[in-house]
Amino acid sequence: MNGFGGFARSALYSATKAGVLSLTKVAAAEYGQRGIRVNALAAGAFWTPMLESVIEEAAKRTAKS
Repeated sequence: MNGFGGFARSALYSATKAGVLSLTKVAAAEYGQRGIRVNALAAGAFWTPMLESVIEEAAKRTAKS
């Protein structure tokens, strides 16, 4: 989802995701003329105990700032 809009402290990750989306759009425009479809997935996160702990740690770091 970072390719659609960035979040603090994720500049490199967001730029990479946006690059993939842009590349997909360009490839679709170029190859679409030949009847070739191009798709990309913008997968989000799945709620797991690991993700929960990452979010909790990020909240703690943000609170200290």
